[in-house]
Amino acid sequence: MTEPDPVADRLALTELVARLNRWLDDPSTGDARSFCTADVEIVAPRTRGRGATDVERRLRGDGGSNSDSDERSQRLATDVVVDLDGDRAEVGANLLDCSFRPGRPLHRMAGLRYGFSAVRTPQGWRFARVTVALQWSHHPERP
Repeated sequence: MTEPDPVADRLALTELVARLNRWLDDPSTGDARSFCTADVEIVAPRTRGRGATDVERRLRGDGGSNSDSDERSQRLATDVVVDLDGDRAEVGANLLDCSFRPGRPLHRMAGLRYGFSAVRTPQGWRFARVTVALQWSHHPERP
């Protein structure tokens, strides 16, 4: 058995945060199992779900938080902090979520805080629990 490499683990977990954001922003980037466990739980301001299939449905459509087909987002995660404990980890990050419709001005910005519980699997690190907490929001189109 190889010795755990904390630097490689931190890099892999930070990349997992980026993979989640890329997946949310671009539907062509695969499925939820590329960053989460089959029984993942998500708790977010606009949705809750359990299981990779349910999470994917809720976040990608069918009435979920990103179901507005003409809405696009760009998510930027910063300040990723990783606390390793063997084959488990707690990960936190700040998130700036900018939402827009093509050809129209920005219509929503939000600052959120991510919290993740991650586990090492045979496929690599995966999120077992995702929490998203709204810190602030701004709607430029509103008076």
